Amino acid sequence: MRTYGNTDVRDRIEVAHRDGIWLTVEELPDDSPIEGNAMASGDDAVDRRAEQYVRDSLAAGNQWAWCTVRIAAEHIDSGVVGESFLGACSYDSEEDFMQVNGNAPDMIDEAVEQCKMTLHTHKREAR
Repeated sequence: MRTYGNTDVRDRIEVAHRDGIWLTVEELPDDSPIEGNAMASGDDAVDRRAEQYVRDSLAAGNQWAWCTVRIAAEHIDSGVVGESFLGACSYDSEEDFMQVNGNAPDMIDEAVEQCKMTLHTHKREAR
């Protein structure tokens, strides 16, 4: 498993992917404030409850309650990496993040596309 220069990775999941590309999903600490970022419903009481839920979840050990997510798509043969980041995330778990109707599918597509574009550029430049 590669480490991409970040020693603060708290959770890393590796899964095989199509076209010789490995996907790595990393949950990283997020230092943006929970207050004002967890929810912007327009109702202060609702927003405070959401913020407290995030704080309580973090205190209970759920690192996914407030984090940055990095998805890396690495071409196995060349080592070319495409990335996608999303900060100020709040999920109940890694499984919650990976749901089909969540952000994960779009982030995976973005990282894979970036990897393929970079790989294509490198191949063109090598000619």
